[in-house]
Amino acid sequence: GAISKVTGSGISLREPFARMVGTIDGAMEGLPAAWQAYRTEQATGTASKLEMTRPRAIPSANIMGAEVGGKQVRIPGRLLMAEDEFFKAIGYRQEVAALATRQAVSEGLNGRALAERIAELKANPTEEMTTAARKFAEKQTFTNPLGKAGTGLQQLVRNAPGVRYVVPFMRTPINLVKYAVDRSPFAPLFKEARENITGKNGAVARDNQIARIALGSTISGTTAWLASQGHITGGGPGQSEGAKRALMRQDGWQPYSIKIGDKYYSYSRFEPFGMLMGVAADFVEMHDSMTKDEKANLGVLLTGAAARNLVSKTWLRGPSEAIQAINDPQRYGPSYIQRSFGTVVPTGIAQYANSQDPYIRQARTILDAIRARIPGESEKLFVRRDAFGEPIKREGALGPDLISPVFQSQAKNDPTIAEMLRLKVHPGRLPRTLRNAELTDAEYDTYTKVAGETSRRFLD
Repeated sequence: GAISKVTGSGISLREPFARMVGTIDGAMEGLPAAWQAYRTEQATGTASKLEMTRPRAIPSANIMGAEVGGKQVRIPGRLLMAEDEFFKAIGYRQEVAALATRQAVSEGLNGRALAERIAELKANPTEEMTTAARKFAEKQTFTNPLGKAGTGLQQLVRNAPGVRYVVPFMRTPINLVKYAVDRSPFAPLFKEARENITGKNGAVARDNQIARIALGSTISGTTAWLASQGHITGGGPGQSEGAKRALMRQDGWQPYSIKIGDKYYSYSRFEPFGMLMGVAADFVEMHDSMTKDEKANLGVLLTGAAARNLVSKTWLRGPSEAIQAINDPQRYGPSYIQRSFGTVVPTGIAQYANSQDPYIRQARTILDAIRARIPGESEKLFVRRDAFGEPIKREGALGPDLISPVFQSQAKNDPTIAEMLRLKVHPGRLPRTLRNAELTDAEYDTYTKVAGETSRRFLD
C-alpha cells in the first residue's frame, strides 16, 4: 500500500484492515468446512497437502453400526485435511475482502457509499475476484500446483517403488521453499517473480513483489545482526561434530532459537519465515567459523547456509537420513532402520508418550524403538545420559507440549562446559565394551553414570 502511494498501482492502505475482517469471516466459514472435510475425507478443491493415489487403501469394518479400522488409522491425515480447509477459507476471504476494498476505492467512493459497495462486492465477488482469491488461498496453504520441473519430480517420486515411504510429501515442501525465496533478494531466480518485477504481470503484481522482497530481506538482515550478537542461533555444529553439539545442548543451547534472557525459544517451525531466519543465522555461524579465503566466496557461503537449513527441516528429514544411511551404512544404517520400524506407532501416540515421559530414552534395537513411542512402555527403557552421567531431560515446549511448535530450553551457563568448549574438548559416548566384554544395558547405564560423575568432579 505504501509503495502504491508512490507508483499509483491502485493498492489501497485500507486493504490490511480489510484482510483482518476477512480473517474473521474466513474463520467462521472455515470451521464447518473443516468439520466436513474431517468427516467425509474429501477436500473442497483439487489441491491438498495429502498427496495420495489411494486415499482409502485401508478399509474400515462395520462393527455394531460403527466404522472401525481404516477411518481411525487415517485420523492424522483427516486432521491435516481439515486444517487445510480451515486456512483456505481464511485465505480466500482475506483476498476477497482486499480486492473488494481496492475496487471500491478505485471507483472514488467514500463514507457510507464506500462501505456499501465493499459489502456488495464481498457478498457477490466477480469471477476474476473469485479466481484470484482461490489462487491466493492455495498459495497461503502451500498447496498451489507445481511448475513443470516440480510436477516431473512429483511424478517420479509417485512412480518409483519405495520412494513414497521416504518422501511422502513433495508439493508442500517445494512451495514452502519457493514462498521463502520469493521474499528474499533471490526472488528473481523464479520466472514469475522476474515478470512481476519488470511489470509484465501488471503494476499491482510489481508492487506486491517489491513489498515481499523488502519484508523478507528486512527479516533476514535483522536476524543476521541478532545472530552476530548471540541473540539468535542457527543450526550449530554439524553431524560430524556430534560430541560438541551434545555438550552444547547439555549446557542448554538449542538450535534455531531466539534467546531471551537465559531461555531459548525455537522458531524453526514458523515456516516460511523460520526458513528465512534460519538461513540468515546459519550464514553468520558459518561465516564466523570459516577461513579468510572461504569467506571471500559469498555464493558458496549462502548456498551452504541454505542447504544446511533445509536438511534440518522435519519435512526433509526422511530423505536426508536415507541418504546418510546409504552413504555410510555402518554408522547410520542401524539407527535409520530402527527409526523406520519405530514409525509403526503413529506419531500422535509417540508425541503423547513423550509428553508423559520427562526423559529421553535409549533405544538400541527395533523393539526398543517401538517401545520408546508407546505410553507406559517408554519408561521401562534406560535413560540416555550426558557426558557427566546425568539423565537427559526433555525441556518441553512453550504451552501444551502436544500442540506447541515452540520448543524451549534453559541455559545453564556451566563454567566447566564453557571451558571445555573453549579448549575444544568434546568427549564422545563411552564404548559399550570393556576388556572385549559386551556390557548389558543395566551395566552400561551404571558405567556411564559412575564415569560421568567421576569426570564431573575431576573437571570441576
